[in-house]
Amino acid sequence: MDDLSISRDHGAFVYHLGVLVIEDHGSTNGTFVNGIRVKRQVLYSGDAVRVGEFDIAIKIGSDFGEELLRAA
Repeated sequence: MDDLSISRDHGAFVYHLGVLVIEDHGSTNGTFVNGIRVKRQVLYSGDAVRVGEFDIAIKIGSDFGEELLRAA
């Protein structure tokens, strides 16, 4: 994304074994999931991610239910 609100290495989306995660790489403006600033967060369908001035809607998130991941 070419915008001043996005750091050069702002963060990354990582998908592994059915789990979608967003990671912030120490960005200046932060990474937000559902309005809360995060460093690393599992994403689920319906989550709202904000990176700089951009809103990203998660249509297909992690395959596992939130309850299963919290219990692990």
